[in-house]
Amino acid sequence: MAGHKQLSAIYRFLARAMRYPEKSCLKDNFPRLSNLLESLGWQAEMRGLQPCDAPASKAFEDLQVEYTRLFINSLGGVLAPPYGSVYLSKSGALFNEATEAVKKFYHQQGFTLADNREVADHIVNELEFLALLAANNMMTVEISGRLKKLNLA
Repeated sequence: MAGHKQLSAIYRFLARAMRYPEKSCLKDNFPRLSNLLESLGWQAEMRGLQPCDAPASKAFEDLQVEYTRLFINSLGGVLAPPYGSVYLSKSGALFNEATEAVKKFYHQQGFTLADNREVADHIVNELEFLALLAANNMMTVEISGRLKKLNLA
């Protein structure tokens, strides 16, 4: 199993990967992905990747369009809402008791969102939280159990 620093790096990379693709993400994330795959011993997988190094390229535009289609807006509704509460409520509603439970759990662990307007159960926030737990070696059996109860692990 990966050490806590490596686990933190994986969570942090996944959090960055789930953000809307900006020009800077191409420059920043490809080397991180390369280093991460190399540290995991996945050189074969790394050889199969090609950097999308031109922000004005068709591939970059396609990435932004696909992100929007999957996570923000699409004909007929969002295909893959990046909010845990949508999947945990019978109605599929956002901002429900699951959102508040996640926010409360963050506070119990000593963490708060940098921006109060952010939705606590957005996948990026959940992955960043897990990265912080792993970085601080706080992934205890008790916390793992609580995360499972909240369907976060």
